[in-house]
Amino acid sequence: MTLIAYLTLAERKISAWIQIRMVQCASVRGDLVQPAADGLKLLIKEDIVPILAEKPSSTIAPIISMVVAVAVLVVILTAQAGRLSPT
Repeated sequence: MTLIAYLTLAERKISAWIQIRMVQCASVRGDLVQPAADGLKLLIKEDIVPILAEKPSSTIAPIISMVVAVAVLVVILTAQAGRLSPT
């Protein structure tokens, strides 16, 4: 999960370099903290739920999809490592 955050940071740096613009955080410490700040911002964002939608199902659905995606990733990675290979 941390790798994705830092790949996003690298993508921002490369885009800024291509567009010849100043990067938002010029210090090294700011660069390392930016993915954490992005994650915190994502966690405290307000949920938008349509008027006629059910609140519990619109809250739980993304959580379920993320859990399933991570579970599949874990199975694939452990299978590639030979832990779950068929005999």
